[in-house]
Amino acid sequence: RVISACFSSDSKFLATASRDNTMILWDAVTSQQISVFEHEKVVLCCCFSPDGHFLVSGCQDKICRKWDIRKRRGEALAYCEHQGIIVATSFSPSGKTICSASADKTLRIWDSVTGQTMKVLVGHKWIVLSCTFSADGYSLVSNDECVLKVWDVQTGECKTSLEVGSVSRPGKRNNMKLAWTLSTFAPGVFGFYIVAVCNDRVVHIFHPHTGEEMVSFSSKAPVYCLSSGRHSKMVFGDSWGNIYVVQLE
Repeated sequence: RVISACFSSDSKFLATASRDNTMILWDAVTSQQISVFEHEKVVLCCCFSPDGHFLVSGCQDKICRKWDIRKRRGEALAYCEHQGIIVATSFSPSGKTICSASADKTLRIWDSVTGQTMKVLVGHKWIVLSCTFSADGYSLVSNDECVLKVWDVQTGECKTSLEVGSVSRPGKRNNMKLAWTLSTFAPGVFGFYIVAVCNDRVVHIFHPHTGEEMVSFSSKAPVYCLSSGRHSKMVFGDSWGNIYVVQLE
């Protein structure tokens, strides 16, 4: 079973993370398998470096690893250890640092060459489900089920904190407890925005500095995957198989 997938920035390669303890690199044009990167346990997440030369994998063995895809196979070049499983990873726009989010309730910002931890971001009370750098590399957004946080990458301080109950619809839907499922930065015509998804089917867009909600809209079913790209567009999918493309203006 494939748990996570990502494209390289030039769309030539696809990486998949799977329950069979592997991360596989594919040719996105021919669908041919290029490389298999073996792990000790289930691989939960993966992401490409901005230049497309490296992959980072997050594993159930509590280790985040960096791989050179040009070498096809071999040992990881650098790694960072957590006290819990690795749930999400993100490269900075420069490619010099990597962020890993973990079930140990922390995020670690580490050097992509040496693997040395540069910052440990503490403040979440639950498993950290996602992490994404802003386009300028100065900010980082993350979320657990209850709280979304925006961090200053240089100082490690939390700049904005948004509780799910303060912005989502009050009460419960079908006796379901409200929870953040995903968050990311998305480019817009006049800058970038914070996009956050709740399990009540509502997608929220916030101002990146003030945390003020700018707009929200509903999907047909809960959203558990989203991606933002160039040209101020965002794509997300819901649990019923619907795909949405949103233009951020």
